[in-house]
Amino acid sequence: MQVALPQPPIYLKPFVLTVHTRGRNSAAITAVYAQFVMADMQMPTPVTSLVPATSTDNRDPSWQGNIILPVCISGRHDWRVVIELETATTRYRVQQGMSMAGVR
Repeated sequence: MQVALPQPPIYLKPFVLTVHTRGRNSAAITAVYAQFVMADMQMPTPVTSLVPATSTDNRDPSWQGNIILPVCISGRHDWRVVIELETATTRYRVQQGMSMAGVR
């Protein structure tokens, strides 16, 4: 799985988040969800359902969704993206730190 942002996000402005899946089981994925969270932060953030996207190479599935990154009033920028991949029988949850150096 690879998470891609087209550019550094701008707080409170929608941006496209793309999740590329690879491997023999990637075709079994039926749903993908994304949420931005911070460690030790009690701020609720929305969960976004991603939709299947047309792959440029027509081999590996991709999923896309419009995300809005909220503003943290404490000024922190240490966002983590939580991706949930769902199949007919299993739900996988992956958390990844994002480089938010260019966030404005």
